[in-house]
Amino acid sequence: MGGCILNIFSKKHPAVLVIYFGLLQLLLLITMHPLVIMIALSGALAYLICLTSWRYTLVEVSYYGSFSLLIAVMYSAFAHNGVTPLFFYNDHAVTKEAITRGTMFGLIFLTSIFWIKTYLRTMQTNHFLFLFTKIHPALGLFASMCFRFFPYFQELWQQNKRGQQGGHYFYTASRFERLGRLLLLQLHTLTQAVDAVFWKPAIMHSKGYQKKRTQFQLFKWRLADTIFLLTVCIIFSLLIGQLGSPFEYFPALQSIHLSPTILCGLCMFYWLPAMIEGKELIKWHYAQSKI
Repeated sequence: MGGCILNIFSKKHPAVLVIYFGLLQLLLLITMHPLVIMIALSGALAYLICLTSWRYTLVEVSYYGSFSLLIAVMYSAFAHNGVTPLFFYNDHAVTKEAITRGTMFGLIFLTSIFWIKTYLRTMQTNHFLFLFTKIHPALGLFASMCFRFFPYFQELWQQNKRGQQGGHYFYTASRFERLGRLLLLQLHTLTQAVDAVFWKPAIMHSKGYQKKRTQFQLFKWRLADTIFLLTVCIIFSLLIGQLGSPFEYFPALQSIHLSPTILCGLCMFYWLPAMIEGKELIKWHYAQSKI
């Protein structure tokens, strides 16, 4: 799937994308239900595969999965609540409930990371600029400078670092001196990047940017956006009403059973981007096979 990236979901209005991705995270954090976490994680991974590739997704899972495992182990080692002890560590009981909740915390971290990754691949720079500029032109200008600053700083840092390595700038026997030279180079790079990027307000002010003017509408609100947003909000409200209070891990684990209706609603809610992108990928590959 990584051979063709259509990113159809990014063509929706930026306000719709912000609300939808916000509701995804909100439902996850409010309920903390194991099945909700599993479905949310699977939806994020499926969407990331559609946007990138299987190989990239597996590499990311292996990297961030180690942090998720660390969170689960640390929580299980220091939380001793629960009524089902499995074994004892330093005279403290390690319970099934603590391990389960620690595992869920780790999976929530993993799920949030991957939804943020898909969010940043869907909400591109022009989406953010559109939203910020609609609030205030100065805020849009500041956002454009920030989006320009971070990649420019990384590029400039690599360039300066390679140049200094070629001149044996870091060649010294003292580690502290090497660290000091590295920090000094970072400071100089930061100053250079700030000086190159953040001069834009003065230029825009001289061109009358602060005055009220018409704006080119890159994104327009469509009927499809209204229908999508209403559908998502209705599903979210029904799921919140059905799931009720947060899942109880202590003192004993609550039953994780959910009705088929709720499971279908969760799958529709979290798998919607992957289904939309997957449908378009299938159509594209079918059209390509006919050529």
